[in-house]
Amino acid sequence: MKHLSAQDLESLNHWPGLVDSHIHLDSEAYEQDLEDCLNRAQLQGVTTMLLPGTDVRSSTRIAQLLGKHEQLRGALGIHPHQAEKYDAHETPADWAALLKQANWSAIGETGLECHYDFCPLEIQKRSLE
Repeated sequence: MKHLSAQDLESLNHWPGLVDSHIHLDSEAYEQDLEDCLNRAQLQGVTTMLLPGTDVRSSTRIAQLLGKHEQLRGALGIHPHQAEKYDAHETPADWAALLKQANWSAIGETGLECHYDFCPLEIQKRSLE
């Protein structure tokens, strides 16, 4: 992950009202400097960030972040690459609990991934359904 310097940021145009429509702030890479990252984004005019869940664990972390930062929005979902983690007996109950924990804005990250072969298509279809 590339870290932008103050000089890099100064060279960017400032456009207030920007929305980052896909950022994984729930990942470990942001644990140490999340507040700094949010501040840098705000200084550059980013007013809203959408965090797409990739599985139950990441969606749980996103729910926690949504409760702490008003500029964040969440998308509850399971990525096709993680479709094998979907359990038809347990995951729907996890989603129901998560729906009550946060104000979600979207469903995602989900769908079918046919470019990479990280998870069999049949498993992805079951997860998507």
